[in-house]
Amino acid sequence: MKLSGITADTGFLIGLERHKQRAVDLLGYASARNLRISVPVAVVAEWWRGGRRQAQILKLVAAEEMTERLAKSRRGDRCAAGRDRRRRDRDGLGRGSRRRGLHFRF
Repeated sequence: MKLSGITADTGFLIGLERHKQRAVDLLGYASARNLRISVPVAVVAEWWRGGRRQAQILKLVAAEEMTERLAKSRRGDRCAAGRDRRRRDRDGLGRGSRRRGLHFRF
């Protein structure tokens, strides 16, 4: 199976901030193979605190936009309400499962 991209979670972004080897290795793997690293917008919102370092990291990934369909779904309601973090994280990554790619969780 040929990968079309990688979907990462908040742990990946935090790992890059903290220079964790696992996150740096994944970034290198994706770069060497011209794979896009996607991060659901809900993940970016959870991680974002502002600042120069985070802005630089955000340039390395593609933030997936929130669609109207997702925002209106029950899943979107749970995300907005902040209920059940595991479900929110899983649902955020689940959006990427519609395309062929690797879904990476830290």
